[in-house]
Amino acid sequence: MNSDMPRTPRFEHELRDFNATVSEPQSGVVDVVLPTNRGGPYLAAGVDSLRSQSYCDWHLILVDDGSPAPSVLRGLTSGIENCTLLRQENRGVSSARNTAIRAGKGEFVAFLDDDDIWPSNRLSLLVDALQASPNASGVFGNGRYVDSNGVPFGRWETEAASQQKFLRRETPIPRIAALMVRRTALVHVGPFNECMKLSEDDEMILRLLRHAPMIHVDADVVDYRRHSRNASSATWWERYQGGRMSVMLNLESARQLGPKEHEIWLREYLSRLDRATAGESLGRIVSDARERRYRSALSDFVSSLKISPRGFLVGGGQRVAEAVSRRLARSD
Repeated sequence: MNSDMPRTPRFEHELRDFNATVSEPQSGVVDVVLPTNRGGPYLAAGVDSLRSQSYCDWHLILVDDGSPAPSVLRGLTSGIENCTLLRQENRGVSSARNTAIRAGKGEFVAFLDDDDIWPSNRLSLLVDALQASPNASGVFGNGRYVDSNGVPFGRWETEAASQQKFLRRETPIPRIAALMVRRTALVHVGPFNECMKLSEDDEMILRLLRHAPMIHVDADVVDYRRHSRNASSATWWERYQGGRMSVMLNLESARQLGPKEHEIWLREYLSRLDRATAGESLGRIVSDARERRYRSALSDFVSSLKISPRGFLVGGGQRVAEAVSRRLARSD
């Protein structure tokens, strides 16, 4: 098996371990990968949404990544016949996902986070789409944002796109919460990179997109819950660096393994990421200045100019134009 990841000693070990446990996939079965290091009502709601699926040929693999109350997870899954519960020391979401993938045998793999909810037709929609497109590495759809009580307050739209458009960042890449992939594609590209703490899912998705196209269904396939416990403590700079690293790893792999157009496309992805990040900074700078966080505002200003002067000027200009337009609309 070849991987599209640059080879480091640790990744070589993970790759051998991953490959050694792979068996012939069971046709039509969906392995549902659910990593968690906590219990609570959100997890129970997510498991209930899985049990309510109209597509019944699924196998839940719940990995207890060092939760403080393993008995809660045992109780939650005790009545589910098609479920495997595994426990490990806390090693992070990538390790937990890899553990679950290794333990599975299904033809397809879907990712359920411990605070999200699936509509009852999710699996049937995605399985039908993948079975109709044998050359695709995965399938994805739209999603809704819900609050801590499960009440919708927004959504995100996705669209079909070629590998080129995804790898150039002309179209946003799929989100893992709205994704289902073929096991054979995961076997080809290798496991999640356990060295990454941010954007590890984007790094994997870029590898999958380099391997084969992904297809799209125009339907909501996940309710993504926003609440205080899932708010990231990472700064915008850390998130930007994580996103950039996910691209750089794929870019280095493209240099080593090809094809050449992937290297060209991923360079464009980096440029677009830089411009977009710098372009979004004016709002942060203004907010910091209003709160008299002048040092933070100055730091953001300098960092954004270093990332992309063009992106900062264009993005800032757009924000100013939008603000003026809103003021004029209110005055009318």
